[in-house]
Amino acid sequence: MQNVTSTITNLFASADKRDWNQVQSSFDHLVLIDYASTTGEAPNWQTPKQIRDSWAGMLPGFDKTQHQIFDLEVKEDEASATAQCRGIAEHVLGNETFIVEGVYEATLLKKAAGWVISKFKFNLKDWMGNTQLPVMAMQRCAQREGRSGR
Repeated sequence: MQNVTSTITNLFASADKRDWNQVQSSFDHLVLIDYASTTGEAPNWQTPKQIRDSWAGMLPGFDKTQHQIFDLEVKEDEASATAQCRGIAEHVLGNETFIVEGVYEATLLKKAAGWVISKFKFNLKDWMGNTQLPVMAMQRCAQREGRSGR
């Protein structure tokens, strides 16, 4: 069974590898997602499939992504855990980059198959580069889907 640290590190590695099944299996059946610091939108509850579809609708539009986490702190008891870490996410499209830096916070629950994330929050600290790259990446994904007939 994976421990809390493995669940968190595998989530980011799976996103960079575009392993959407592994991304989806990292989450509980309903997850409170909070990207308010980057989007301005209120936190909302999403299914693992909605999270996977959201990430799969943008990340493959980049030529490369690399999520790095540092200073992972975990507090756990028998049934639940919290994890916090600093993170830097580099998004590359052509010759341009968009980099975000901040703190990830997660609440995890222990299930029979292992630890799953039930709350996921990103607190933006800084960004640099071309802020239009995420929009461009989503457009690329949408164009690819349109061409494939999906």
